[in-house]
Amino acid sequence: MFAHIAYSVQHLHHKRAVVVATDTDVIMMCIYYITHTDGLQELWVKKMDIYLPAHAIADALAVKYDVEAADLSSMLLSTYILTGCDTVSYLYRRGKKHAYKTAVDHLEDLLPLCRYGDPGESLDVKEDVVTAARQYMVSLYERSDFSGHLDALRAHLFGNIKGDMRCLPPTEDAFQFHLRRTLHQLVVCK
Repeated sequence: MFAHIAYSVQHLHHKRAVVVATDTDVIMMCIYYITHTDGLQELWVKKMDIYLPAHAIADALAVKYDVEAADLSSMLLSTYILTGCDTVSYLYRRGKKHAYKTAVDHLEDLLPLCRYGDPGESLDVKEDVVTAARQYMVSLYERSDFSGHLDALRAHLFGNIKGDMRCLPPTEDAFQFHLRRTLHQLVVCK
């Protein structure tokens, strides 16, 4: 669907597109694509009987958080996939609102992850991408300054948790596997 939009913008000089979708994954990709497709001025998402203006959402969020719309939309897509989407498993009891607030607070630290998979860039998984994703994951479970490792955090929380063990962060090995699935999906989406 996005290849069709890109073709319509580049070769047919269309400035506006409407995507019919009820899936949140598609809505997130629309917010990403409106900021990364030159020549596309309006991108609407028809969800049931309403039309969501992806272009206005991207602009409003960029103004609200005082960041570039392209960086913000890359962060939204990256963290959306990392915290769980249709094709990548989700983090138990780590909601999207908390995930986005944490990501916006640390956008500069997340830029290597956000820029992974950009067209023309290497798909080699560099250490700065892994570090950014790991620090973000730690911050989702512990309100600290992006420090520590997942295994140490898991051990610390294990002693303090009362209730469901699914609330623990993933092990380092599980995180590495999750990150690989996330990065693959990020490349597919971009």
